[in-house]
Amino acid sequence: MRTLIIFVLLFLSQYSFGQNVADSLLITFYQKTLFSVFSDELEEKDKSEILVQTDFSKHLSNQKSKLNQFIFFDNTTSYYSVLEKPFKQNSGKIIYHICHRVLSEDTIDVDIRTTQIVSMSRKKITLATDFCDSVEGGYIPSARFIFDGRTSKWNFLTRNQIRKEINSIKKY
Repeated sequence: MRTLIIFVLLFLSQYSFGQNVADSLLITFYQKTLFSVFSDELEEKDKSEILVQTDFSKHLSNQKSKLNQFIFFDNTTSYYSVLEKPFKQNSGKIIYHICHRVLSEDTIDVDIRTTQIVSMSRKKITLATDFCDSVEGGYIPSARFIFDGRTSKWNFLTRNQIRKEINSIKKY
């Protein structure tokens, strides 16, 4: 009986006690992560479009500021509707997928994964996918947001900052 109660509590904590994060906060995190990851591309004079697939396509595309270079579309949109014709010229193009993961009520990871179009025709797309940056024992997100209760602000860590922290811990 005791084992059953522990199992039920663990199961419920995974699915019912999770924090609901406001979409507006997530969109802010997505934007900050995109600006951090694509800072070099945003500075280039010859700006090519960056395709980003997300659950927040309509909300993100309504943000005008520096997001003009990004083309957002949601997970239900076909690649064919956002790619240029003739489709063969899209070979080698990269589609970025941005998503988040709530680790705890004060820690949210934002990750950008890539899918490269290997070849494309009117009838078939061949894709190569890289789902995450991993290290021994886990993955490293593109960005991590940690809430500081003392200042009531979210601290932003880039992938490189997270790597440095992991490496400094491994030394000891």
